[in-house]
Amino acid sequence: MSKFKIPDDDHLDLRFLPGESTYSTTPFDSYPFFSYQYLNIHTIPDYCFNHNDFLQEDFFSYFQKVKEFSSQRIGDIENHRFKISRHNAAILSLFKTAVGITRKLGDDEIPEFGHFHLSDVKKENGSKRPVIHFFVGQHGVLYILCYDPYHEIHKTTY
Repeated sequence: MSKFKIPDDDHLDLRFLPGESTYSTTPFDSYPFFSYQYLNIHTIPDYCFNHNDFLQEDFFSYFQKVKEFSSQRIGDIENHRFKISRHNAAILSLFKTAVGITRKLGDDEIPEFGHFHLSDVKKENGSKRPVIHFFVGQHGVLYILCYDPYHEIHKTTY
């Protein structure tokens, strides 16, 4: 007999649904898992995974990072290359577009957002390295939102 109680399939739904209240804090003791429900493939061309600058090495690096992050608790992987924070106007706008929300959101409807770098190497033209943006759902679900090839959405000094 398993020590874990498996919920009835009819009652287990971890998906983020627009308009629902969100948790105000990230579950740092949880292991992350990734959802692609709101992935920007072509909706916002400058930040989509179909971007011309999303190169083969970016794909490889992306899946290396996902594998690495999946084996650690969220609180253990936060560093200068993986950050979770409140939003800025640009990422909130992208979130609303990806999720399909047109109205103003209440504070309890705005999830925490995060990003991680695919590499420590800067692009040849001197711009920032590529970044993946996500939002945090219930139970450590990280909803991948978009690819930011030039680190324009959430600029930092590192």
